[in-house]
Amino acid sequence: MRVVVLGGGVAGLTAAMELLERGIEVDVFEALDIPGGKARSMVIERPSQAGLPGEHGFRFFPGFYRHVIDTMKRIPTVDGKSVADNLVAAEYGMFAREGADPVVVPAISPRSLEDVIKTLQGLKGINADLSTADIEFFAGKLWQIMTSCSDRRLEEYEEQSWADFIEADSRSAGYQEWFAGAMTRTLIAASGSRASSRTVGDITIQILLSSWKPGGQSDRLLDGPTNEAWIDPWMTYLHSKGLRFFPGHRVQEILVDDTQVCGVRVESDAGTRVVTGDHYIVAMPVEAVAKLVTDELADAVPSLATTRELTDRVAWMSGVQIYLRKDTKIIRGHSIYVGSPWGLTSISQQQFWPHHRLSSDSDGRVNGVLSVDISDWDTPGNNGKTARECTLEEIRDEVLTQLRACVGHLPDVDLSEPNIDSFFIDPDIVFFGEDGLAEVNHEPLFVNERGTWWIRPHAHTELPNLYLASDYVRTNTDLATMEGANEAARRAVNAILGREHMKSRRCRVWNLHEPLALAPLRWMDHRRFSRGEPWSSEIPGVFGRVAHAIHKGPTR
Repeated sequence: MRVVVLGGGVAGLTAAMELLERGIEVDVFEALDIPGGKARSMVIERPSQAGLPGEHGFRFFPGFYRHVIDTMKRIPTVDGKSVADNLVAAEYGMFAREGADPVVVPAISPRSLEDVIKTLQGLKGINADLSTADIEFFAGKLWQIMTSCSDRRLEEYEEQSWADFIEADSRSAGYQEWFAGAMTRTLIAASGSRASSRTVGDITIQILLSSWKPGGQSDRLLDGPTNEAWIDPWMTYLHSKGLRFFPGHRVQEILVDDTQVCGVRVESDAGTRVVTGDHYIVAMPVEAVAKLVTDELADAVPSLATTRELTDRVAWMSGVQIYLRKDTKIIRGHSIYVGSPWGLTSISQQQFWPHHRLSSDSDGRVNGVLSVDISDWDTPGNNGKTARECTLEEIRDEVLTQLRACVGHLPDVDLSEPNIDSFFIDPDIVFFGEDGLAEVNHEPLFVNERGTWWIRPHAHTELPNLYLASDYVRTNTDLATMEGANEAARRAVNAILGREHMKSRRCRVWNLHEPLALAPLRWMDHRRFSRGEPWSSEIPGVFGRVAHAIHKGPTR
């Protein structure tokens, strides 16, 4: 049996790995010249930056990731370890904003009194913008998510925006900026008024649980550029299993007859040809898939036709790299620039790359790189322009302006012009025209807006040999991430195994973490939901008496 996989990103490579390990032949066709999709890194060939690593955006492996980590543990490296051993834990996270001292919190669960003190100090910094009432109110909303049953989350919270769910309009400006603004822009590149409260709530709980779990790590990174530390060893392993990988092959058309897919027309520099297989997995971004959906294909695969509507639910979220002559670490972890007009986040990479020295890539000229994600391309910056309205040089200058406003005053941070060597932007952003503006983004990010769950397809489709594997597919992860793409690929492979009645073990699929201690409350809420009753903060019966006794303390 042969499976044709369209797309060589995380989803496509995951599907290939799961199939190859079960003895199934796999052909992967990828439009780009290198594998990895949005996760890829690349060696820059521009004159002033030749040899330096660039990327679509920095990689982030939260503590709740399980599918991707499981895959990485199974990819061997030349030193006898696995790719998962290339993950490095960030120690801190920083929330920086203009006109205020940054808030620093540990990214690893407290292991000492010093860690606890630093966490409390961080929360004290947040209190400068938020009242105690604001924090308690938001905590109550998180409690509501954790004690709501899954049916209520899907039927009610999926249809409600995050901003409405947390009642942002009735709270302070600081509450709106922190919880309805910075949080959603960082997680899913969307405003709180667009984001699904089910998605944001669930993922927020996942991050919190992984942060406070004993020994937990809420933030991990690779110890080198992505392809060097992950994708290249992955490809070596897949080739050893028999993978046939075809870079530079663009999908032109999915061919169907009355009952199934009969081939795929692909184009490369060598010309156009039709490739065939027994099964087909489409592991391409939603906007790319939508372009392939002809009326004939839509009639044959109604679930695939929904991708046309989903293309309205994508946003620009792309990265830039600022190469520094002298390294500037800022913090040993990710920085979130709260209130920055373009929703900036960053990581100082060199400190996590012990085996990859940027100085060796640049004849000693570059010694640090600040990788920055721009999450908001539609809000005017300090220059009065949105990122879409800027030229490459204007994006460079505005990103630096916003960073300097938030961290430029810190003693060990040097973002002055003499320390800036060069600047690189994701090549998916295309600048052209007389004005040289950013007019095209070849790989935007799917956004989990409220109500989109119902129009997203499953991994299996109406045709018996066509499957979908991408971050817009319905998954437990429910977020456009590497984790979601990996899970979708596993579901597609399981569907093929089921269709062929194969005895091979199924790919493992995990649920999101749920606090076990709160299971009785979620059960009670399910009973309320089934009776058409709203969620209640009251804890009834014996659970309520126990909770009251704990709150009151022992009787003397």
